[in-house]
Amino acid sequence: MFTDISHLTRPLPQDNLSKFFGSLTLSITGFGVWNQTDVSIIRNFMITDHEVVYMLRGESEITHEGKSYLCRAGDTVLFEPFQMYSAHCLSAERVQYVYLHFSVEPYLLQQELAGMLRGDGSPVYSGRPFSSFHFMYENLCSAEEQRLEGHALLLQLALQRTLLAMVHQRRDLTVRYEPPRFDSRQTEIIGEAVSHVLNHMDEPVRVAQIAQDIGVSENKMYKSFMDVLHVSPSRYFLQIKIKRARELLRQTDLSVEEISVATGFSSAFHLSRTFKEILGVSPSQLRHQKE
Repeated sequence: MFTDISHLTRPLPQDNLSKFFGSLTLSITGFGVWNQTDVSIIRNFMITDHEVVYMLRGESEITHEGKSYLCRAGDTVLFEPFQMYSAHCLSAERVQYVYLHFSVEPYLLQQELAGMLRGDGSPVYSGRPFSSFHFMYENLCSAEEQRLEGHALLLQLALQRTLLAMVHQRRDLTVRYEPPRFDSRQTEIIGEAVSHVLNHMDEPVRVAQIAQDIGVSENKMYKSFMDVLHVSPSRYFLQIKIKRARELLRQTDLSVEEISVATGFSSAFHLSRTFKEILGVSPSQLRHQKE
């Protein structure tokens, strides 16, 4: 004899926010723990991907766009790509935090996610449930030290849980989230243009030529980028190249001259000037910075 309980089960409802996160690919590009004991040091930095920082111990002052925010143990900070930040250690005790660098694909949804997270403009998230994440992040550090199988999956789950908590704190949940609706032709144009740049990384950025190569007018390509990504094609392409140059600086022993050739800049000077304009530091300064 058996009891039929199928009538007690029902499909899990899929809300729009869950669908949105399900459509994202969050790729973790870096994870680690940072310790700082010198309260006199102010770190100025800019990154080329997204970064979530969870404060385990101590206090820091985060400055962004001329405003300062206090960050205490149990708080989470979100740093966005290509924006300048500074961090000043305030504690007599050491400051310790966990960091997760990640990229977001498809790139068409990066701005949508950023808008959902940005809220009032503060990069710092406080209160519950963030204070309850302390145990989760300490376990992530322990799992990495022990090289436990499944550590990458734990990182993914922690990142998703943290981002969802950020959205819940910043959004008015009485307002239904509607997935963005983009002009399909515009998204195709952006995809083709970005693929062209990635496949010709060693060539200089010539917007008119790229538009011609993918079969659209320069004005049409410009409007597509501005409507969907809110950034000009030339700026976006340069960011792609600077991101690649940064990866080569971090991961290889190639000279700045060799990297300039690999990323399509006319000279090491041209690369260095653009690099500093976008990231705030020169290639040589970044190469000698600690991770």
